[in-house]
Amino acid sequence: MKGELPEEWENIIIISTHKKRDKQKVETYRGISLFNACYELDSNVVNEKLRAQAELFLLECQKVFLKGRSGFDPLF
Repeated sequence: MKGELPEEWENIIIISTHKKRDKQKVETYRGISLFNACYELDSNVVNEKLRAQAELFLLECQKVFLKGRSGFDPLF
């Protein structure tokens, strides 16, 4: 299964939920994607592994994209 996702994981359900104000207007709704739980778990594991590797290779000025860092960190 190298490089492929099971077909069941590719199915996403999108529902719309009301944000606020007038329920008659389309722009007051937003879409929420419901993913397969196995897909979510797998993608979180891959994300954590990639994040750990990224910290080893990124320059200090590029680390703004890592968790816990802000755009102002490299300035100081």
